[in-house]
Order: sequence, then structure tokens, then C-alpha cells
Amino acid sequence: MVKLATIQGYLPAVPLAQRLIAPPYDVLDTEEARAMASGNPQSFLHVNKPEIDLAPETDPYADIVYETGRANLQSFISNGWLLHDDLSRVYIYAVTMSGRTQYGVVGGASVEDYATNKIKKHELTRKKKEEDRTRLTDTQSANVGPVFLTYRAQANIDAVVSAVVARSAHIDVVTDDQVRHVVSS
Repeated sequence: MVKLATIQGYLPAVPLAQRLIAPPYDVLDTEEARAMASGNPQSFLHVNKPEIDLAPETDPYADIVYETGRANLQSFISNGWLLHDDLSRVYIYAVTMSGRTQYGVVGGASVEDYATNKIKKHELTRKKKEEDRTRLTDTQSANVGPVFLTYRAQANIDAVVSAVVARSAHIDVVTDDQVRHVVSS
């Protein structure tokens, strides 16, 4: 069986969640991200796509990009925009779009399980992008872009998910594109 660990995460300050939420780094190019974050210093794009805060001619793999991402993350924390959870736990992240909801279990997965193919690899990735995300993770000492995994339906996991989502949510926001994001723990 695959190992899943609790994590002691950072969560958006509830009143700011709408301003913080941002698409994953790889669904926008730099110019689209720069435009989306324009006028919103609280957009998480400043953390997971930090080149948007530098001159357009900046090499996206330059040291300054990663250092800017680290500084931006620390700023989000020191400003109280991201709050450190006082408990280590697994989170449930629900995304509802067009009347359909998908649930994600957010926690720590075993690198050993991945390396030994207990966690199946679902896509081929480009080495340069892997190195980029690894470098950002190492520089920030944080994983700001989770890896999505799937699993075959299991009643015990489904029961845990159902129990957690039955509680009140920490975050419940609808983005401009009418997608609802709910985080429970």
C-alpha cells in the first residue's frame, strides 16, 4: 500500500483566499501570468511564477527568479497572507466546475513509493521543467506546486474524504471562471 503522510501546511488567510488563488504555474505563460497578477500583489503567481516580477528579458532560469520566488513566499507569510497550520494533517481539496466535483487528498507522498513504481508515473515531463520546479522547491524550502496523483477507488479513502468534507470548510471561494475551490481538513 502507498504511504500517505500528514503535513503541516500553510493556508490562505480566509478573507484573502479569493485574491491569493491562482492557476497552476504551467497553464499560463509568463506574459499571461504577468497580466493576471497585475494589480494584485497577493496573487500566488508571484510565488509560483516569480519571473513575473522581473524585467521581461530576464532569463526564466536565472538565480534571481528563484530568489524572487523565495522572497515573495516569505513576504506572503510575514504579511499574514499565508498562515501556518498549527496541526499536521491531510487536507481535502474539492474543485467544482460545470456541476461536477473532484476531490483531492493533499498530503505527503512517499518518494520511495514513486521510485519503486507503487505510484505509477502518468506523464512524461521535460527535464528542464523538472529541474526548474525542483530548484524553486529547494530555494523556497516549500512545495508550492503540488503533484497530482490518482488512485483506484477505495472505500476507506472515500469514507475519510466524506467525513472531512462534511465538516465546515477552511476555504470556500468561487473564482472569476465560476470554478468553486473548497479546502477542508
